[in-house]
Amino acid sequence: MLVDLPLPQTLEEFVESSRPYLTPPREKRLGRISIGEVAKRDVRPPDFVIDGWMVAREQSFLAGESQSGKSFLALHAGMCIATGADVLGRKTKAGLVIYQAGESGFGVQGLRIPAWIQHFGEGRDFSDVPFEIIPSRVNLFRPDGNAEEFHQVIAAIQREWAGRAELRAVIIDTMSKCMAGANENDGRDVGRVLEHGERISRETGAHVCFVHHLPKNGSGMRGHGSLKGDTDSVAMVSVKDGVRTVYFDKVKDGEAGGKLCFELSQVKIGVRDDGVPITSCVVIPVGEKEAARKADAAKGFMIRPKEEVIFRALLNALKARGVYATAEMEDAGVTPGVIAVQFTDWREEFKKVAAPDSEGEAPSNDAIRKYWERWSGGLQKFGVIGWSRPWVWHTGKVIRGFPETLPDWDNERTEAGRAQGQSADTSSFDATPGF
Repeated sequence: MLVDLPLPQTLEEFVESSRPYLTPPREKRLGRISIGEVAKRDVRPPDFVIDGWMVAREQSFLAGESQSGKSFLALHAGMCIATGADVLGRKTKAGLVIYQAGESGFGVQGLRIPAWIQHFGEGRDFSDVPFEIIPSRVNLFRPDGNAEEFHQVIAAIQREWAGRAELRAVIIDTMSKCMAGANENDGRDVGRVLEHGERISRETGAHVCFVHHLPKNGSGMRGHGSLKGDTDSVAMVSVKDGVRTVYFDKVKDGEAGGKLCFELSQVKIGVRDDGVPITSCVVIPVGEKEAARKADAAKGFMIRPKEEVIFRALLNALKARGVYATAEMEDAGVTPGVIAVQFTDWREEFKKVAAPDSEGEAPSNDAIRKYWERWSGGLQKFGVIGWSRPWVWHTGKVIRGFPETLPDWDNERTEAGRAQGQSADTSSFDATPGF
């Protein structure tokens, strides 16, 4: 019996029929992905660190002219990320921030961060805030620089915070300080520095922000065109009439042309030995500065610590021995209707509130006279006190830190006390200078 057998396949036919079984392993290197896989994924927004500005695993520039406030804004952005606060109304993803302060290590540690804490962080324990400062300069250009050490320090800090805070941003302030020896107008030099930024973002998953300069009256970033071309986003800071505007010149995964506006507000963080206040600035939304100014005005005029001693002694003297201005006192130059004391009464109260001398004794009359001559001028100039020898008085101006100067403060004395003080002071009236 004859059986029909299939004819033998040619080699070409065999290869074709075997093709489904001979598919090579899928190539996955360099992040290769097919459109079919993309189509199956849920649509997700960019992984913003700051909404509409900084994106994880990318790098950006924050550029502006000198004195534009770009470094204050960079620090503010970093502190907001570390504390989970909004940046001028834009949401942040809270986490660890590493701030490389190559341009002003002391200013960041000694002035700007204390000012930020005083203004924004009252009552907070900052020991658990994931914000780390690298004040030393780094060089990301020279082969013999400390770029590798910088990478190692970042990795070590990231490990220290593992499980507590994820690294969100590395801010390098400024670009020019981290590329000493390089030519900003040479694309190869610039590229070498940007490669380090890309490495940081790739290895850590953080956003890397370079703070950079604009040429004076320039319209673009200083340096080679690749600075803008080879980075993911660029924010430019300009200032006019005290208002600073951040213009998003380039946004990789968003719409360019957006703006943010802010002001810098001065914050007093201490006082030097000579009485001069120590100040820095913080970033605030436009309009808040005027509101703060009005609130401060409601709280009262701020005087210096050296002047506070004079004023405290005056209030104490007025409470103990103050007298309403008589016609005779008005003829001597005292403002009608005020309560005043003689300089000698003020001097005695000053001895009680002033710091003792080197031997622990109250200051001498001569020392008090010199103190008055040096520090009372500002109080008179700004209308805090009045002085017409031998009388001294408070003008009624509200002084910050002295609630008894507020209009609604209960500072009335008894009729008996008022009569006793007036009698005593009137009897001791004389026309001498009072020193």
